Amino acid sequence: METGIRRRGRPAALDQDERRALVLDALDLAYQEGGAAGLTMQAVARRAGMSKRTLYSIFEDRGALFSAYFDRVGCNFIRDLPPCAATRPLAERLTLVIEPREECPTALPLEIFRCIIAEAPLRPEMAREFTRKLRQRALGIMQAELGRAVMLGEIRAVDTGLVAEILLDMMHQNLVVQLMDPSAAQSLEDRQRRFQTALRIALDGLGR
Repeated sequence: METGIRRRGRPAALDQDERRALVLDALDLAYQEGGAAGLTMQAVARRAGMSKRTLYSIFEDRGALFSAYFDRVGCNFIRDLPPCAATRPLAERLTLVIEPREECPTALPLEIFRCIIAEAPLRPEMAREFTRKLRQRALGIMQAELGRAVMLGEIRAVDTGLVAEILLDMMHQNLVVQLMDPSAAQSLEDRQRRFQTALRIALDGLGR
């Protein structure tokens, strides 16, 4: 019975983008089938129907694989503001860039975070990369919108960097809570309600 997504040897005929997509699909499936045990390079290579050597030619290590996965699902966490929305009110701009939009089909992102934290003492560069890619990017986008709001007179002058950090933490459930108790994960409706509540609190406090 065929165990890979495609027949063994097939990925070699694909272009680089297709091969990367194939591996990311395999990562999802390997996790669905094996849980945390499916997050090894060997398990992903097996599910993709390729050798570990071929997998390492596509992603140099597990950190690169995880990073590519978050590139794929990043829109679940933070989005760039469309240029056409630059003149909309602050509440609408923040909603466009950070409000939760869809359920994640699996707990894979949370499991990857767990791996990153566990390996941080030995692989601090991987932890720093994810901090840069996710939290720092989100903070940068939010700080830019808060700065725009100050310039437009929508809110009073504030330390936009500090406010962005506080607001981001208010809008999302604490990751540590989810890591320690996966059953505490919120539904999409709960996440959206938390976002809207935090946004109202912030705008009331930042108003001129």
